[in-house]
Amino acid sequence: VNARAAGKEYKRGATVASVESGKWIGAIRTPVAGTLLAVNPNAMKDAGLLNRSPYKQGWIARLQPIQLEEDLKLLVTGDAAIATYEEYMAERGLGECIHCEGFEV
Repeated sequence: VNARAAGKEYKRGATVASVESGKWIGAIRTPVAGTLLAVNPNAMKDAGLLNRSPYKQGWIARLQPIQLEEDLKLLVTGDAAIATYEEYMAERGLGECIHCEGFEV
């Protein structure tokens, strides 16, 4: 995991970090416009946190939104987000995330 330095302002959709695996590099983009307040030093040292604890310890960046009301209108949320995610997973033949905390077998 590589991240930009904190303190700079970014537009919605801007790249603030990247995640690299053996054969892939992916951009981490901001869901809202804002100032990058912090990057997770633990994720920078151990990228496996992103898989093991994506909703707790594996955070990548923290932003202070600058136009939250406007940007929130552009996000897909609730049932629509769940349906979109399920469609994405089904189209790609991906199963459930069994490596995340809270997954019950």
